[in-house]
Amino acid sequence: MTNDRRGTRRIWSALGLAVYCLIFSVIGFLGFELAVRVAAPEINTQGIERHLFRNGVFGTTRGLAANAIGSAFGALVHTDDHGFIALPGAPAQYQESWLILGDSVTFGLGVAAGSTFPGLLQTERPDVKIWNAAVPGYSALDYENVISALSKDLAFDRVLMFWCLNDVVAIPPPSVKREFSVQNKVRAFLKTYSKAYAWVKDVFFDLKQVHFEGDLAHYRKADNLARTASALKTIRDLLAKKSIPMTVFILPYEYQLRGLEGVSLLPQETIGQILTDLGLPFYDIQPYLLQHTVDSDALFLTADGLHFTKQGHKLIFDFIRRSLNSE
Repeated sequence: MTNDRRGTRRIWSALGLAVYCLIFSVIGFLGFELAVRVAAPEINTQGIERHLFRNGVFGTTRGLAANAIGSAFGALVHTDDHGFIALPGAPAQYQESWLILGDSVTFGLGVAAGSTFPGLLQTERPDVKIWNAAVPGYSALDYENVISALSKDLAFDRVLMFWCLNDVVAIPPPSVKREFSVQNKVRAFLKTYSKAYAWVKDVFFDLKQVHFEGDLAHYRKADNLARTASALKTIRDLLAKKSIPMTVFILPYEYQLRGLEGVSLLPQETIGQILTDLGLPFYDIQPYLLQHTVDSDALFLTADGLHFTKQGHKLIFDFIRRSLNSE
């Protein structure tokens, strides 16, 4: 009987210690989170509200829900009646309109719409209606679907495509059932709500290099490049039928702006050759950003080598303005 009581006490003691440790860990994490938010308020969380999206808008490609309001990487996003990003200063009456194609970089994750390069372009050209059709996760195949779906009613005077290096159409891996483990759920929660999580990843892991090297591998696979070239050719042909010109701007990754000797520019060279073969005009933004950048980290979100800060968007807009004005 005595041994049973002692065993029960040990169990309760162990449980009590575990509870105390859990409480103090939570308090410690919340304190650390608060400290990061106070010391570095510019850090973005990395969650996107799902109600902003709608499946099957452009064939098999999803789009944005019309007249929606939601948060994306901590910035508030508004969409218009057509499911495009609402840009401040867009004219109600206009004689000319441009369509913007892009993925999450052109969408402007973590940056107010008016401070993204599409938003700055709209401000600079108040007589032109800028339709920002960018959606996170898009690739060349999605751009093809968007243009194909709009081809019957295309009334745009010009198309500007902003090519992120991960827009190459990679052949999907074999289907693997997604595991909704506790670890994955915790990681998703931290990405969505914790700035401390982003800070830790940025300080202790060079994820910007990891992302670059991972996407660089896609440009070494002939099948991926063939699928990408095919999608771009279809876009070119559909627009040509309507006599709509398209210009492509190639966006760099942060790792390519560090000034490192021998850093690969294979993605720019490869997509540039594809565009040249298709007769599509393009601009490579990497040299301009490298020349005008002292600290590449300042141009990108924390622990993120793809998405630009407000400062990065401004610099890209400066390049766009110079390029278009020189035409």
